[in-house]
Amino acid sequence: MGDLGPHLGDRYRVYHTKTDYSKTAPIPNFNGLLSGDLTGAVLARGQFIDGAALAFMAEEMGHIVTTLTGDPPPLLHTCDDYMRPGLLIASSPEVHSDLLAAVRLAQA
Repeated sequence: MGDLGPHLGDRYRVYHTKTDYSKTAPIPNFNGLLSGDLTGAVLARGQFIDGAALAFMAEEMGHIVTTLTGDPPPLLHTCDDYMRPGLLIASSPEVHSDLLAAVRLAQA
């Protein structure tokens, strides 16, 4: 999901966990959605035990959670290998719209 940065960097501070992680300069992790440190996140996929569970908690807190196409996440019992497909998690409709547009541009 590192291709999203150029499509969001003019409005948001964008973190890519694979390239921006550092032991000396920590970045917010996905849990930051629950604490307010992050306004949104894009997951390439969500394992039930971590990403999907945090997405569920974020949704319960009022965040918007969809697939990368903007559709509602599939029901857990319909997923294979305890994985949900890519997920967008956003604190507001505006952030969700921006993330969805960035995903579409990156995939084009």
